[in-house]
Amino acid sequence: MYHYAHRTLALFIAFALLVFGAALAGCGAPDKAAETGSGMGANDGSAPSGEAPGPIVVRDGLGREIRLERPAARLVSLYGIATHFLLGLGVQDRLVAGHLPPKNDVFLNALYPKGLPRVGGGKDVNIEELVTHRPDLVFVAGSNKETLSKLEEANIPTFAVLAEDLPEIKTTVEQIGRAVGAEQAAERLVAYLEGVERKVAERLKSIPETGRPSAYYVRGESVLTTVGRDFLQSKLIEYAGGKSATGHLSGGRIEVSAEDFLKLDPEILLIAPYSDVRPEDVYQDERWQNVRAVKARQVYRFPSNITSWDY
Repeated sequence: MYHYAHRTLALFIAFALLVFGAALAGCGAPDKAAETGSGMGANDGSAPSGEAPGPIVVRDGLGREIRLERPAARLVSLYGIATHFLLGLGVQDRLVAGHLPPKNDVFLNALYPKGLPRVGGGKDVNIEELVTHRPDLVFVAGSNKETLSKLEEANIPTFAVLAEDLPEIKTTVEQIGRAVGAEQAAERLVAYLEGVERKVAERLKSIPETGRPSAYYVRGESVLTTVGRDFLQSKLIEYAGGKSATGHLSGGRIEVSAEDFLKLDPEILLIAPYSDVRPEDVYQDERWQNVRAVKARQVYRFPSNITSWDY
């Protein structure tokens, strides 16, 4: 079991690196954006290099149809996952505003040392400030219904991003690529993802179902803050050949009780790089001494001091 647990951990990290690795590859060769445009979905400048003006129809993560006169050249991202996708497509120079990168996100802060003009994030979006940046397209989390409603009321073209499993990630990358005129870059990213999927599937052939360890994902400020089956992190464990200890629980970010955590008794603990929890905290906490992951010293924090690896 120890051997299988280590192999599953390695495969999980491989999957977690997919989007980040793709972003590193993509941001090295950005497409050229239009320098001018009226924004708000009607860019009156040149289309990005190599793209002829013409109507574009895409569907966002919620299935909503979005029509653009030409590839979007002025972009605003209110969602970190969308920002990484745009980097992977090589269109980071088109971002005219967005949320500020976290201070510990070395990757994004290196790309934007002065940050981007801030228009808010999450549910706190300044619509008046956002409009002054004349966006052709705004990216927001598909789960953020409140902000989506505000943007729709202001008649601002908006792409709702859903990326909580691999099929959603592929579809989202393809549709965003079309919206910004970076279809070839999107094809390369999807091909990269599918290539890693095949490699992982090949590795998993030798691991019997009974040898797949139970893994628990620590997301927040305590061990009891985790993810349910609706979030990508839970599914990454399954994709990598493990069994998500919380895969039977509905929801995204969730809290479990200490009693429930002890009942779950996972074999591996995986700690998000942005969590306040450290492996030594878990090992020293008297409450968790009988948990299998603690007894076997199978508690791991993602070793990234660059950017988040778990989306």
